[in-house]
Amino acid sequence: NLALALLSPDEPTAEVLGDWLSARSPVELQTAAIQGLATRSFNANTVGSVVGSLKSLSAAGRREAELYLVGSALGRNALLTAFERGDVPQGLLESSTRLRLAKHATETNKSELAVKLTSGSTTRVKVLEAYKTAITPTQPADAEKGRLVFRKNCATCHRLENHGHTVGPDLLAALKGKDKATLLVAILDPNREIDARYVNQLVTLKTGRTTTGLTSVETASSLTLRRAEAVEEVLLRGQIDQVEATGQSLMPEGLEKEIPPASMADLLAYLLQQGG
Repeated sequence: NLALALLSPDEPTAEVLGDWLSARSPVELQTAAIQGLATRSFNANTVGSVVGSLKSLSAAGRREAELYLVGSALGRNALLTAFERGDVPQGLLESSTRLRLAKHATETNKSELAVKLTSGSTTRVKVLEAYKTAITPTQPADAEKGRLVFRKNCATCHRLENHGHTVGPDLLAALKGKDKATLLVAILDPNREIDARYVNQLVTLKTGRTTTGLTSVETASSLTLRRAEAVEEVLLRGQIDQVEATGQSLMPEGLEKEIPPASMADLLAYLLQQGG
């Protein structure tokens, strides 16, 4: 019983915490457990268990866990160490968490980690540099051609003008107020900034089968994954052995292989046109 365990003067065991802080538990139990832990004194074992659970938690549970961890020096140190080891990928963390960790890294003479927490991968930075011409093309961009680029390369997960599939966020709303440079980063470096709701999940079932997708619906008894072309799969929690948040967006890296700079300029023109 969660309430009794949290009222007990004894610290919850790693086994008990593992049961609470996993996708096998309803999201309400995950968040309640972490909120309950926050009322107790911090200790290394509990903090370690919460850090170790980050990939297994639902988006809401992970947000609570991050708030819990950055709330103490012990938690910040543990999370920073896990990031440094590669156990917690950058894309898994909320931007506010990364900023707080970067500040903590700077204060503890780990400035190289602060840079990693607030910048994209070296490979993606080079790709973006090569695509600067898409922002200021030598020839006028063509939004009509951009529509065709969108429908060929983006419509499996995004929908505009009643064409395509809605897998991630509402694209029309997301385009409001954006400029070309911001959109280019979102397209070519999709893992730099990921809303916790849209982190790709790797689910292992008790049968050994694995499946992936975004968590679109959660109930006390099931988890629904959504993937390209809005295909959905409902999994009962009792079927699930493990859920691991990959820290990666469902949107793939490498679109530069399909969209050359001139076509990217057309795509950006189309997206800006749609965003108003």
